[in-house]
Amino acid sequence: MTDAVVTRVTARFTGERAVTAPLTWGQRCILQPILEVAPHDAFFNVRRVLAAPRRRPVTVERAADAIGALVARHESLRTRIRSGPDGWYQEVLAAGSLDPHVVAAEAETAESVARALMERLAAVRFDLAADLPVRAGFVTVDGVVDRLVLVVSHLSVDGHAMDVLLRDLRLLLVRGAVPHPPALQPADLARRESDPDGGARQAEATRRYWAEAYRGMPSTMFPLRAAPADPPAQRLALTSPALGLAARRLAADLHTSTSAVLLAATCAAVADHAGQSRCAMFTNVGNRFRADLADVVAPLSQLGVLLVDLADGPDFATLVSRTAALALRACRHAYYDLPVERAVLAEEEARRGTPVHPHACFNDVRTAPDTAAAPPSTVDVRAAAPATISAGEPPGRAHCRFCVEVHDAREGVTVLLTADTRALPPEEMRWLLRDIERRVVEAACAS
Repeated sequence: MTDAVVTRVTARFTGERAVTAPLTWGQRCILQPILEVAPHDAFFNVRRVLAAPRRRPVTVERAADAIGALVARHESLRTRIRSGPDGWYQEVLAAGSLDPHVVAAEAETAESVARALMERLAAVRFDLAADLPVRAGFVTVDGVVDRLVLVVSHLSVDGHAMDVLLRDLRLLLVRGAVPHPPALQPADLARRESDPDGGARQAEATRRYWAEAYRGMPSTMFPLRAAPADPPAQRLALTSPALGLAARRLAADLHTSTSAVLLAATCAAVADHAGQSRCAMFTNVGNRFRADLADVVAPLSQLGVLLVDLADGPDFATLVSRTAALALRACRHAYYDLPVERAVLAEEEARRGTPVHPHACFNDVRTAPDTAAAPPSTVDVRAAAPATISAGEPPGRAHCRFCVEVHDAREGVTVLLTADTRALPPEEMRWLLRDIERRVVEAACAS
């Protein structure tokens, strides 16, 4: 990237309206950590690379027109977030332009150049009040666009919304138009969420659920108890073919998902590590199971919380069934206005006289449907290639004391653990990763 020649082209857009509205519930949940934890870095920028369609060559001008049409179609891409006397609100621009970066590359280096351009564009935070929340770039080979790069503020999209954008961008490049109207726009969603009738019913159901969860959970699953390592926040990745095979076998046997299997094992390992009979865990809920929200281009992901009781020493099959049911209940109450949850938390902390926060979260970020067939019964799970644990790029700061992410791997599955070493020293991070794997593999071999 350092030697590449970067030029720019202008992508203009004209939308149907300019409008202001309150923030959506999802936007409020994303804004809170940006302001509290990372106001000056680019941690929350969402990024993707799209290979240009091969049906006909994509010129730089056509790519710029497609980007302009994409921004015109989706109001979240032309929205600024501002603060006024009544708090934060969103302001949608009617028209404007952005300047995608254009970088030339050789065919064999196009992908790596695109990745480097993506990281360069994502490394700079968005000025919420002044910038458009989107940046774009094109990588050309012999004058034709080979890769497109898109970087969007997390206040405008979540992972699924980014996938919708890439789908629409491909259609714009191939057909010149998207054959169906866009889903509900964020400003309209915000007004619906502010409706006193529907909003009040949702708020009361959420209040009851979160009050019950906070009342039953330990004050934290991961207290601060050690001197920080260097660096203080660390990341380890366990990649295990055996874990992938075992999770698929158990999911098929128990008529559930591999995500439920891995969540159950994580909760059991965390409770055991903490010496607790209950595990409180935040989960990331996409909220896309609501039909009218399926393709909304806005951040809809919010935290759910579940409280798993292990006091009766359940076997693993019982634990998975219990955890799956609790996770489903958590999903039903993970679409809410942040002040409702914060008020419930404040009440519980006042009652106890101490902070309450599990400081543990689980996020299955796999994009493929969780429907992989079980491995044949003749496959020996224990004979699979041994797991590896590798160190990832440490985060600049610990956004959570314990955060598990589940990723697809070429073989098996990868469990990525990010932790604050004041609460979880590196040697204990390794123990927890191995313990999650051990529980699933042993249960699969015993089934």
